Amino acid sequence: MTLGLFPLLWPALVAAPPPVVVLPPPPAPVLYVRFNAPEKAVTLFRPGTPMERGFPGSTTVAMRPGYIYRFGISWPDAELNLKPLYPSIEIRGSLNAPPGFDFGRYPVPIQWTPDEIERIRGGAMITKVIYLEHPDRAAALQTDPNEPLQFGAFNEDDAFKESALRGRVVAIVRVGERDYSPDELAAFDVAGTILLPGEPVLAPAASPPIVPCVRIPLYDPILGYRADDDQCLHDGGDTMRLLGIDNQGRLRGLDPSDTSMEFTQGKRRQVVSSNRVCLCVPRFVTYVADTLPTGFDGHREPLVELRRQQGVPVIALRTPALTKQVDILELMRGRQGLRVTLGQFGLAQNEMMTRPIAIASRQGVGVIAEVVGPKEIATFSDCDMLLTKWVEPEGPHQIGDVVTFFLRYANPTAVPLDDVVVSDSLTPRLEYIPNSAKADRAANFTISSNDVGSSILRWQIPGTLEPGKKGVVAFQARIR
Repeated sequence: MTLGLFPLLWPALVAAPPPVVVLPPPPAPVLYVRFNAPEKAVTLFRPGTPMERGFPGSTTVAMRPGYIYRFGISWPDAELNLKPLYPSIEIRGSLNAPPGFDFGRYPVPIQWTPDEIERIRGGAMITKVIYLEHPDRAAALQTDPNEPLQFGAFNEDDAFKESALRGRVVAIVRVGERDYSPDELAAFDVAGTILLPGEPVLAPAASPPIVPCVRIPLYDPILGYRADDDQCLHDGGDTMRLLGIDNQGRLRGLDPSDTSMEFTQGKRRQVVSSNRVCLCVPRFVTYVADTLPTGFDGHREPLVELRRQQGVPVIALRTPALTKQVDILELMRGRQGLRVTLGQFGLAQNEMMTRPIAIASRQGVGVIAEVVGPKEIATFSDCDMLLTKWVEPEGPHQIGDVVTFFLRYANPTAVPLDDVVVSDSLTPRLEYIPNSAKADRAANFTISSNDVGSSILRWQIPGTLEPGKKGVVAFQARIR
């Protein structure tokens, strides 16, 4: 073969490189917002522009984070004679949805009560700070997805601080500002930032975001999406304090959302935790702060005075002095939240650490030693767990749904387990359904309250759990 033919044969001699896999880009981060119009009112979007559209009742739209939107609340009924209001909404963030998760099912609810509308027309300015509640810092209150949970704040700064302590701020709504002209309203409309009902796609934004510190979900092209902890309601496992047995044989470290199994193996009392399950049910909470005016400063126009001076008509302009009118506060409405410090006395934490055990054997003239843990000595299987937890139905779930939790306890060792106790401390967003606890064998069931306003469920299984035997307990809970 001549060297002249070598360049022609080189591509066939070298293997082709593997194809490059290009993952589809993540969807544009948007926040779905549901606007609940007041009675006999219409919600206006893109006000002041030729594309203005009005929707009565409840309307859900998608908004890009990083922009300030101006929408309207109008009362078309001429008999009401009500001027429209033009609140603003500032979108600070969005949900970070895993693949297949339809976060359009969980919009941010915004609604106005008749009392709020009356205060706004009386001169008050209302600010609503809406945050995505972290499940570990949730309030143990039952809510409705159509009626958001609202708390009162002393002022706007206090609303921001309280929201940041309990979750992640996603939207800020303000109403009660001055009236805006059509040109000013149109200036708030940025093309490609809002998707209204009936529109097929959301075009690219015409200008970059203007709101700083917007949290955009990160996407790894190899690992894919990473769901935030504040979107998923985790339950089970061992969190915060480590589970342990004190010197009196009592369970310690059972925090809210923990699930444990106690047992006696030989003469030693032990405890293990279950796996963790996840229910993706984000909940939005609102802090409301209103500001009332303390007085009014007004200037009157010059007055025209017509009088005769020496028989000749004279027109004179008389400028009045500054007129200051202060209205006395007749009614004061205050909101004061309960601020409590909870203290725990006695043993706060007891962590029992078991030292590894060295097993040695003589082989000829040498000694072979291996360090193993106590669970390996009990012949635990890599596939089986002492306590397994799952939930049915799998989802998706909504606030107010009733789900069933199953706890399967097993003895995968070669040694009998005595005095088995299964405990489950519920999170504040789970409400135990009375009389729903069940067991496939005789068990002593008790229920008590935990520190976050939920329940601690305990099943005491009498007798001995022989090697290879299993059992199941179950209960129902309502998602708050």
